[in-house]
Amino acid sequence: MYNVINRRKATNSTKRKPRGPPTNKKGMPEFLEALKVMIKAAPTTLIRKLARDSSISMPTMIKAVRDLRMKSRACPPCQLLMDKNRENRVIRGKKLLNWLKCNDTTVKIFSDKKMFTAD
Repeated sequence: MYNVINRRKATNSTKRKPRGPPTNKKGMPEFLEALKVMIKAAPTTLIRKLARDSSISMPTMIKAVRDLRMKSRACPPCQLLMDKNRENRVIRGKKLLNWLKCNDTTVKIFSDKKMFTAD
């Protein structure tokens, strides 16, 4: 109410100032066309890199790519195993299987997540 009264005193009107055009790049057809060209030129580019190059946020870039009905074909990097590590995994796997055959009454739970939480 305070702002409306002050606006009335200053301009003899209660209307707000006219706003400029929206600054959302995603809605601009020029941006979407440029993005389509960028993706077609290098389809394996990460969306994160496209967002950084275009100086917009990553969620906005994800929505823009989805609006174009396109997908990122970037393959995430995977862990490379050396030959020595692969041999160790095979040896440990065989030991684990032999131990499970002998101790079938013992139940072991293998998990990579916390099973219990302390409050």
